[in-house]
Amino acid sequence: MVQNTLKARLVQKHDIEAHWLLAKNFVPMRGEFIVYDTEIDSDGSILKLPEGRTEPYTYARYKIGDGVTSINDLPFAGDRINDEVGAIFTNGSIGLKYAIYDEHAEFIGLGECTDTIVEIASIVQGRYVTAINDNALESRNKVTEVVIPKRISSIGNYAFYSCDSLTSVVIPDSVTSIGNYAFYSCRSLTSVVIPDSVTSIGDYAFSWCDSPTNLVIPNGVTSIGDNAFAYCSSLTSVTIGNGVTSISKSAFEGCTSLTNLVIPNGVTSIGDDAFHYCYNLTSVVIPDSVTSIGGEAFSECDSLTDIYYTGTEEDWNAIIIGSNNESLTNTTIHYNWEG
Repeated sequence: MVQNTLKARLVQKHDIEAHWLLAKNFVPMRGEFIVYDTEIDSDGSILKLPEGRTEPYTYARYKIGDGVTSINDLPFAGDRINDEVGAIFTNGSIGLKYAIYDEHAEFIGLGECTDTIVEIASIVQGRYVTAINDNALESRNKVTEVVIPKRISSIGNYAFYSCDSLTSVVIPDSVTSIGNYAFYSCRSLTSVVIPDSVTSIGDYAFSWCDSPTNLVIPNGVTSIGDNAFAYCSSLTSVTIGNGVTSISKSAFEGCTSLTNLVIPNGVTSIGDDAFHYCYNLTSVVIPDSVTSIGGEAFSECDSLTDIYYTGTEEDWNAIIIGSNNESLTNTTIHYNWEG
């Protein structure tokens, strides 16, 4: 009988199951198969490599049935389901689909997974999962929570489009781009936290997410797409980072709970319909860096009473202001405002 050596590290334990991260590269040595020990944290980061190794081994993730009292020999060889001990091979949540490339992997869909809480794997077949592909969970209305691992750098177009039941998703600080329509109409999403690593937010990325009340756009963001936060009707507070140089078309259109707004210094243009129909907006701080305000940018902002402008009256009169902005031009303008 072949003697086998199994080394594994228990990462987390729930009430009736344990998740194990296991190295699964089997190297023949004098007739024995040895599983080398690679310690991997729950977020996928490598804690410890076998002596003499510089790259992590591929690992498998198993759900251990609650009836199992002991694990002997090497029941998980070759990623096979082992009915004898009730072990089920998983990659994050069971049944998820990934695309495997030479140097990385990408999450592409729900596959046969029926979980309401979806956990995307950190590593698949020895490759870090670095992207959530376009349409990965589009219109998957039963999904309530998504766990995104570190090392994901991009969230694709329509990735979570119209996930009506999605209430919780934490975007890790490895993500740099959020695609067009990525979270469009996720109407049960209770909060939106954008990490400092993000530099671009696509068109309609969070449009019609009408449950979040607060939004902070970090300083690293330089590009906000058209309609990015349109009709986020519960937003009462928006902080725009100082990396933003333009506010795009309809970016905050229909944010009807927004009452006050500070546009950061450095913004040079405010697009058409940018704050159209923000009818509870009462005051706006506009910096003297702004040179143009698009048509209907503040149309139907009927509660707007005060504009605090950091430049002179002469500077204000030099701004190119598009049509149908009477809510802006007929209000009280406070020049040379210093805050």
